[in-house]
Amino acid sequence: MIEDLIKRKGKSVYKISKESGIPYMTLSDIAKGKTDLRNVNAKTLFALSESMGMSMDELYKSFVINVERQHIERPGNLPYELKESINALIKAIEQGKELIDCELSQVLGDINMSESWGLIDSVRAKDLRKTYVFDILDDIREKEAVNG
Repeated sequence: MIEDLIKRKGKSVYKISKESGIPYMTLSDIAKGKTDLRNVNAKTLFALSESMGMSMDELYKSFVINVERQHIERPGNLPYELKESINALIKAIEQGKELIDCELSQVLGDINMSESWGLIDSVRAKDLRKTYVFDILDDIREKEAVNG
């Protein structure tokens, strides 16, 4: 949730509201997840990102990663080791680590192992690979291309 990100930045919803000009109730709904960040207009997203000291892209990606993290932690049918390696990857991304190749390799290995042992089916394995390996690699490549 955005609320967690606001807290990690050492701010409050009230302070961000005052700094950004976003009405408090609007920002409160966004922070608590009542309003999905993907449904917020560009003006609000821009004001929020500026007040957080982030680009709109960084804010949005942080939100998407948190949504995916919440989604993956809820299912009880993932093997413990796979959950742990995904959580380690997400934590590395949240901390802004640039070199996450070890975490990516661990996640890929745990997905493959879980599939080969029959702990997850091939459809779930393919989805997990896409979400937690290939999409992240694509994001890294995009970021490198932009930063040159």
